[in-house]
Amino acid sequence: EKLGIKAYNIKDNPKIDGYEMGIIVSGIYGGQCKEELIEFAKGLTHQNIKSALLVTSSMKEVSPNKLIETLSLKDIDVIKDEYKCKGSFLVMGMSHPNKDEITRAVAFVKKALENA
Repeated sequence: EKLGIKAYNIKDNPKIDGYEMGIIVSGIYGGQCKEELIEFAKGLTHQNIKSALLVTSSMKEVSPNKLIETLSLKDIDVIKDEYKCKGSFLVMGMSHPNKDEITRAVAFVKKALENA
């Protein structure tokens, strides 16, 4: 809403086509993105999105390597800068991502869109 862009939920299996940049927002669990996101990424092509910006949350600061690899194999340029913030798991980190972290994520995406 604050970014003025259309958001899609992969559970709805959206038709995404002709975007310069896809912004992929996901939690990382046990060092990996959910398999549903990986499967969705496998169905993307360079015609769907030319580049991908990653915004993730996790209990540990890790990159979603399997997602990055999947997108790269589809000739989708994964932007090197990614926004990472603390996430939650069960009762640990329950207040994350918090309002400040979300505000920083929005600012990060805005800056990436301006520089695209």
